[in-house]
Amino acid sequence: MVLRLLHETPDLAAAAIIVSAAMPTAESFLSSDDAPPAHAIPIALVHGTRDKIVPFSGGGLKPWARALFKVGGRTRSAADTALYLARRNGISTPPISMPLPSRAESGPTSVTSIRRQEDAIPSVTLYEVRGAGHTIPGPRAAPRILGRTNADISLLDLVAETMSEIAERQARRARVARVWARHVRA
Repeated sequence: MVLRLLHETPDLAAAAIIVSAAMPTAESFLSSDDAPPAHAIPIALVHGTRDKIVPFSGGGLKPWARALFKVGGRTRSAADTALYLARRNGISTPPISMPLPSRAESGPTSVTSIRRQEDAIPSVTLYEVRGAGHTIPGPRAAPRILGRTNADISLLDLVAETMSEIAERQARRARVARVWARHVRA
């Protein structure tokens, strides 16, 4: 739903954090073709590489998941979803990958931050959670049927980081406005 909101009404969101979801492929996308231009916002995507509901590598849902969730179609991979959103934000530079520190309670899972950022454009970051399933990272494990949960990052920390990026952008805009106002008065 957030992905559709970002595509159809991008000016309604100040930021987005998307967990275990991916953009539909072009033939599965139910949105209208006359979407408004993108409104660049900070976006964080979190996706487990062993997600059995929304496959990390994209493709179709398993028959049991289609029946349970009453959805169909095919999705892009997590990396292609991040690339799609980065391009909509106006980012054309290659991503920077960085493994994050691992905690003992994360077991065999780990996180790599794959960040796309360019000048003053809000970033798009994919947190690739290796070995994790269709889960929300943090201190609480999800039901086993969903797969492993990683504790190296928490959703709360991602929200705080994203909000800080919004605050930094607003402060930059305010500085530019003050300089411009002084220039106009002079």
